[in-house]
Amino acid sequence: MGNLSPEEEAKIKKDAREEFDKVDTDKSGLIDKNEFRKILEKVAKNVGGKPPKEEDYDEVFKQFDKDNSGQISFDEAYQDWVSFAMIVGLSKN
Repeated sequence: MGNLSPEEEAKIKKDAREEFDKVDTDKSGLIDKNEFRKILEKVAKNVGGKPPKEEDYDEVFKQFDKDNSGQISFDEAYQDWVSFAMIVGLSKN
């Protein structure tokens, strides 16, 4: 993550894990398409937009599901944490 100290990087990863766990509503350790869909629907509502089309859900989901397992692991989300955190942040009321 650039020029961060090990302590700074550890804090960011801890914070990232906490946010990931909030999205992982079934506590499986993975985010499935339904959990991800709920995030995107909240984002649309919070920014005053329309819910995404079905193909849009799939396209955004695939950006994070790097191993094509149909689920997003913490490591996959963390690889692109800035984008993931932005989506999660926009989903908050």
